[in-house]
Amino acid sequence: MTLGSVTPRLWASAFTIGLSSLLFGYSLACLNTVITCSSTPCPKGSILTDLNLSLEEQQLATAMTIIGAMLGGLFASYPNDHFGRRKSLLFNNIFFLIGGVLTAIASLDSILVGRFLLGLGTGVESMVAPVLLSEIASNETRGAITSLHQLNITLGILISNLIGYGFVPNVAGGWRYVQLFVVLPAALQVLLFWLIPESPRWLLRADRREDARSVLSHLRICKKGDAAAQAAGAELVEAELVALEQELGSSMKQPTAGWKETFSYGKAMRIGMLMMFFSAMTGINTVIFYSTTIFALAGVENAFLGTVLVGILNVIITMVSGYLVDKAGRKVLLTGGTWIMLVSLLLLGSILLADGVPPVAISIVAVGSMLLYVFGFAIGIGAVQWVVVGEVVPTKIRSKAYSIFVTSNWTANLVISLVTLSLIDALGKSLASAGSSVEKQEQLGVALLYMCFAGMCVLCLLFLYFLVPETKHQHEEKAAHHHRRVSSEFAVADVDIITEVVHCVEAHGEGPVDAPADAAGKQPVSMV
Repeated sequence: MTLGSVTPRLWASAFTIGLSSLLFGYSLACLNTVITCSSTPCPKGSILTDLNLSLEEQQLATAMTIIGAMLGGLFASYPNDHFGRRKSLLFNNIFFLIGGVLTAIASLDSILVGRFLLGLGTGVESMVAPVLLSEIASNETRGAITSLHQLNITLGILISNLIGYGFVPNVAGGWRYVQLFVVLPAALQVLLFWLIPESPRWLLRADRREDARSVLSHLRICKKGDAAAQAAGAELVEAELVALEQELGSSMKQPTAGWKETFSYGKAMRIGMLMMFFSAMTGINTVIFYSTTIFALAGVENAFLGTVLVGILNVIITMVSGYLVDKAGRKVLLTGGTWIMLVSLLLLGSILLADGVPPVAISIVAVGSMLLYVFGFAIGIGAVQWVVVGEVVPTKIRSKAYSIFVTSNWTANLVISLVTLSLIDALGKSLASAGSSVEKQEQLGVALLYMCFAGMCVLCLLFLYFLVPETKHQHEEKAAHHHRRVSSEFAVADVDIITEVVHCVEAHGEGPVDAPADAAGKQPVSMV
């Protein structure tokens, strides 16, 4: 073992944890490829062949997953804190196992309940898996390990696209197989439970130091090696354990932070909430939820193939960004990726708004723009958001903070899932001239929708440039410390210490510290 190394055991644990992230991506996307009906009759494996779902019912089926995810993410902080990351992750598979079976039944009620259960599982996963991945990694490997969360989400989306591409056009009732597949990764993770460790940080907070040492030894030291190598590895493990205790500090002996203390970390909370908000509202989930339908509306002849290409590119670029995140830095990837998303959305909107463009050219530009957009998302905010959030939020408030971040993300997703298809229809009709064909109206609606997302990309860039710091190689607790607002009730008694801290903060570019005196005349420090 050396600093920054990733042992086979750590990889095995990370990828087993990542099965939950794969379920996340698959559950979101598995309805996408089966609700298409761009031709008459509909593909034999389309859900619309067996169930005559209206536009509103299709959107509701998608939205049920988001509603479930909002609730799951909001309430997952309790089991995550009290029972541990490992147990929360494993028991969460119950939602995927039952939900996967229900969504394969040809009944709208059954599908809605099943999608809701899949959403509950997705919501719990979205705050447990990235926390556990972040906490089993060392400071030097956190970027690569945490990026596996997003990588496995993209793998789940791709697998959903590939299964849909194979079954929906060719197999009667193929949509059932697409929905039922979600059971397999959930069952596999349960069978591989022994590969999932508990978080060393959670164990330290639970006053289980020897268990934390055992987990770190298991993850950091390879079995192969002579006695000297094993002894050197043990020394590094002890050094990491001591460093964790120093980072956690006195919070190890204190109860888990309440909601009031969680929100006292003002800037960290704003960064997390806005990061999750913009990751959704810049449009990526229209690709995940409705890419097959949108490709068909844009005139792409083989919408299934276009969706598969999007999924393949998403996986490849996420793998690249997982490598780059510890090399190039977080902020470079975030801003660069968002610029690429902005350019691609403007290109797609412009070609669909232009008159007299040949359908073949529209199809080529539509697919190319979508692929470029996914490239920008996957190399930027898609893969890096969880890394940055993990580095600005301290362990003590992490569970509650992540539940708020996840709820912020799912709220934005819910809005998108409920209005995308209806908004395309309304926008197209508002812009189309009298006598325009239905196809032209749909193209105009798609164009305006993506122009709106381009505007959100501009706001996202402002947020990234002015509010988000570069967190590369910062220790988690130290990075979080610079984003905490200490309220007046935590006033420090020694004025000399206060003066020294103020001078230190100002010397490091944080600007003047302006905090009102309390009743005793003492000056609390506010690091906003």
